[in-house]
Amino acid sequence: MKAFSAILDDGPTNDTASAQLIVRRPRRDVGVSAILTPADTVDSGAVIAPRAVITNFGGGQDSFRIRFTIGSFFTSETLMVLPVGGSDTARFAQWTANQVGTHTVRCSTMLAGDSSPANDFAQRQVVVRPAPGIESPNNLSGIPHEYSLGSPMPNPGVGRILVPFALPRRSIVSLQVYDAAGSLVRTLTAAELPAGFHHALWDGNDDRGLRVERGMYFCRLQTPAYSHVVKLIMSN
Repeated sequence: MKAFSAILDDGPTNDTASAQLIVRRPRRDVGVSAILTPADTVDSGAVIAPRAVITNFGGGQDSFRIRFTIGSFFTSETLMVLPVGGSDTARFAQWTANQVGTHTVRCSTMLAGDSSPANDFAQRQVVVRPAPGIESPNNLSGIPHEYSLGSPMPNPGVGRILVPFALPRRSIVSLQVYDAAGSLVRTLTAAELPAGFHHALWDGNDDRGLRVERGMYFCRLQTPAYSHVVKLIMSN
């Protein structure tokens, strides 16, 4: 059959054609579309789960790590798998906003070989305000002018009460809860702490880990230079 075809074909030079086929890997490109939380402003002592929207702009499914940072004091990472064109919300470890002031929030994708590094991160600022009931620092510097024991939140509390306090200088601190009869119920803090805005959380248990009865209690902040008492109402 081949011999017969060759005899009849008057132009054998065009009987075949060839070309090179290059098989390339799909373009890899993931990025941060938006930072959802924390908000622009939060109260000191707030517990927040950072979240960000991540999108796969590339041509294939990819698995990669994502890093979330707040200032120089918070870092959390998670792993995500996204299909082509997929978008999902990345969630990170909880952050307790103890650091009064203005801080940079940044979320970054960490995909090896990413073809478009310009969208690999997003960042903005978060302002942590002093908790209600204590003195606000000038320009949110984070250093109060005087000692103070703030208003517990919430009060009455169901299950937990946050107690804010402020130290103008490094101090040895004792923060303790007493019942109405004056007996010690729980030591919340007994340590030397730096100057700044702080808080302690009472979970409604005594020092033995037993749940206290509902009713009125008192919280006392004691330092070598300051002492003050506030009332707590535990509703359970």
